[in-house]
Amino acid sequence: MKRKVDIILQETVNKLINTIGEKVLSVVLLGSTAMGEIKQVQDVDVYVVLDEDWLDLDTLEKIKQVLNFIHDEFTDDETFIAIFRKVKVHRVTVNTYPGPTFIMVDGLLYLPTDLPLTFEWAENSTHNISITSNIVYGQPGTRYVFERWNDGSTETSRNITVSRDEALTAIFKTQYHLTVLSPYGEPEGQGWYDADAIVSFKVKPYDRITEGKSRFAFNRWDKGFSPWSPENSIYLSSPLTVSAKWKKQYWLDVSSSVEGIPVSGSGWYDEGEKVTIRTVKMWEVEKNRHKYVFSRWTSLGENFAAIADPESPVTTLVMDNFYSVRAEWVEEWYLKINSSYGEIENEGYYPANSTVKVSVKPIIELDEGRCRVVFTGWEGSINSTKPEVMILMDGFKTLNAKWKKQYFLNIVSEHGGVDGGGWYDEGSTARFSARKVIDGGWGVKYVFVGWSGDTLISSSEGSVVMDEPKTIVAVWRTDYTNLYLNIVVIVGVISAFALVVKKGAMKRIYSHKTVKGK
Repeated sequence: MKRKVDIILQETVNKLINTIGEKVLSVVLLGSTAMGEIKQVQDVDVYVVLDEDWLDLDTLEKIKQVLNFIHDEFTDDETFIAIFRKVKVHRVTVNTYPGPTFIMVDGLLYLPTDLPLTFEWAENSTHNISITSNIVYGQPGTRYVFERWNDGSTETSRNITVSRDEALTAIFKTQYHLTVLSPYGEPEGQGWYDADAIVSFKVKPYDRITEGKSRFAFNRWDKGFSPWSPENSIYLSSPLTVSAKWKKQYWLDVSSSVEGIPVSGSGWYDEGEKVTIRTVKMWEVEKNRHKYVFSRWTSLGENFAAIADPESPVTTLVMDNFYSVRAEWVEEWYLKINSSYGEIENEGYYPANSTVKVSVKPIIELDEGRCRVVFTGWEGSINSTKPEVMILMDGFKTLNAKWKKQYFLNIVSEHGGVDGGGWYDEGSTARFSARKVIDGGWGVKYVFVGWSGDTLISSSEGSVVMDEPKTIVAVWRTDYTNLYLNIVVIVGVISAFALVVKKGAMKRIYSHKTVKGK
């Protein structure tokens, strides 16, 4: 007895077609029939297989390998009837772009070298197509990421129902790897990116910072749009490696031993860099009172700084380690000397706690022989009447020189005998006098008559207020009375003496003659 089997499963039909290589897309198993012979209808290409003798053994074996599955599934009878019927087929090709990958079609795995695949499938037949991985790695630094099928589907595994000739392509997008190399700075941006993308990457500008000592500073990238910036970008048209270059830096601390005086040069510097440090030659805290004068640079801390010229306010050093340098200063105080007269050269700045000698001429002629000033003492930081003093410069010091003006009283006398001439303080009263009679010798006398000049008096004594230089002249009258008397006496004496002499001479003459006569 023959059992009727409705319709064979579609996957079995596909298996049969692939096995025998015929363009037959469906198989129908019928129930019992009384036909008993092969009926060939040429225009519909229908074949009825009644027994195994109709086909050659090779083909028959292939058919049986498929149909026995049906036989085992649906009937206990080894005899069967199969009708093969030609139907409409479509050509379907399967490929990938651009990266080749493994393709699974209806459970069969195809190698990348098999691509593209071409199938002729019956219309309305259903098939499964899938890619085995959505990421395919190619050359080093290159990969392909599944994006979609060319018909818009984004499924990596899909079922299709054949309705037309069709080319299905799994489209992959190309990605390149950006490698970011940097020993410091915690680099960011390494990874996979779509081809032809502009990719950003960066590092921290500084790393391994030991505060006040050393650090590593970003220098530059070996490529990119902004190679000098820690944040850079690049056009990725192939796998790329970017490298960050770094430089070691040391900290330089520049300070002043006196707070508030400006110094410059503190900061981070490249290893081996020559650095200029600066300060001012002089810092005046208060004009003409207090200042500091630069002395030298000194090296502080654990590393000795080899300063090129430590005694210059502007100098250099080489940064081969971290350093601390300080500007040292000499404190100076101003000595202010106020004087209405004279040239006092010791006014100025002096080192703190030094001792300064200040001196002044005790007398200064303003109008020689007529007007002068006389030093009377110092006032201010020191009170002294001495023209020379020593002062300790432990702060701002002031000295005021005190003077008094004097005028000269000039007393002129042809015969002397006057008193009171000399220097007198301004505004004081000068007293003067003259002898009433002066013996001029030989009986001549000079009799005082009066004063002329800046005062007109007849008294032999007088006074004058010294509000300016003054000259007074003693006026004398010559008295010859005694001279005349002396002349008479002298003449008499001379006459008497002459007479005596004459008498003596006569006597000697007489005596001589007498002696000769004998």
